[in-house]
Amino acid sequence: MELFRPIDEPTLFDRKNRKVYRIFCEAQPGLWGLFKPWPMRAVEYDWDLIDAEHNAQIVTTGSTVRRNSSLVFIVRRSACDPTIIDSFNIGNSMLMGLEETVAATYEHIRRFMEENGPAIPPGEASPESKPTLGYWARIMSFSPLRRRYWAAWVDEFPMMLLIHVLFPVTVPLGALWLFFNWLSMVTSRPIEWPPEVIAAVGPEIAAPRSAQW
Repeated sequence: MELFRPIDEPTLFDRKNRKVYRIFCEAQPGLWGLFKPWPMRAVEYDWDLIDAEHNAQIVTTGSTVRRNSSLVFIVRRSACDPTIIDSFNIGNSMLMGLEETVAATYEHIRRFMEENGPAIPPGEASPESKPTLGYWARIMSFSPLRRRYWAAWVDEFPMMLLIHVLFPVTVPLGALWLFFNWLSMVTSRPIEWPPEVIAAVGPEIAAPRSAQW
């Protein structure tokens, strides 16, 4: 399911033209869908036809109950036709678990689109793209045989002891997980916005991204 997907599925908010653009991989449903093509789609919406929803899901683990929150944008067909034609999440729902995060994220987007608000919250910076680590470099980053190995025995003795006891189990499983993680990265497809989007937002904002960054 994660092989040959786009390297990212970005959403762009165009305040000047009051548009929202996004790229996504159209997953095919069902078991047989795994054997069908998953095309990459680029869509454009009018900001005035988008409504925001705070969706919540109760998850139980047998001993605890957790409430997961997500910010969902609902797209109407037109100003006269309220038929819903699409919906999409903003951000990763696993990172939007708190209700306050959902409200703050929507308010930031709303202020940017409607009140000339900042693109990035004050005090924050856009993360810089870094080259991805190779497969063996990733394994070493998760291995106890890393920098400050002996210092870790002093600072984190119980954890280091547990790591070495479980070493025969965790390392093969971790290596297998990292292998497929690496494989999904090297088979990912680059992101390229359509010419209409590039003309609207500029080449710097809609710069193509590849699996190397």
